[in-house]
Amino acid sequence: MLSFNFKRSILKAQKQNIGLRFESTKIITSTLINSSIEQSAQNDVSPVLENRDPLIDILSTQVEGTVKNKVRIYRPALTVMQSGKNRSRHWQIDFDNLPFGNRWTNQLMGWQGSCDNTQSLRLKFTTKEQAIQFAEKQGWEYSVFKPNNPKFKPKSYKANFVYNPDKLRFIYTK
Repeated sequence: MLSFNFKRSILKAQKQNIGLRFESTKIITSTLINSSIEQSAQNDVSPVLENRDPLIDILSTQVEGTVKNKVRIYRPALTVMQSGKNRSRHWQIDFDNLPFGNRWTNQLMGWQGSCDNTQSLRLKFTTKEQAIQFAEKQGWEYSVFKPNNPKFKPKSYKANFVYNPDKLRFIYTK
């Protein structure tokens, strides 16, 4: 995180139209291209912003290769071990990984390694709109996946005891 004084000096310099000079960090201001219409129709992909906010470029401290990341916005499913629904009410941003990008195999154990630290990063948001807005501000291409909500049929307690001739209720072994 940047200190409050650093943020204040950036905002002050922007108001006075003074250029800031960074010697150790390369500031990225890029223009991203919209996703194609065919791709958005097929995969339910929303378009990406053309211009990034220069203040976000300064404060985000992103590396040059991570600006054009593709992310997935989805609602996670319940795991098998959960009975409650509390952990599935949020939306997540997950980074897509290239199949063979920046990976190598350890010769001794056969494990795969990578220098991409975003592959294990997950960002959580309370609503889908917040996740989309954050991805647009960062200039990432994103695709939104609709959640698969389970459909429950309402059943009464007496349905457990209704006679069904097709279904064998009791199994006798002797």
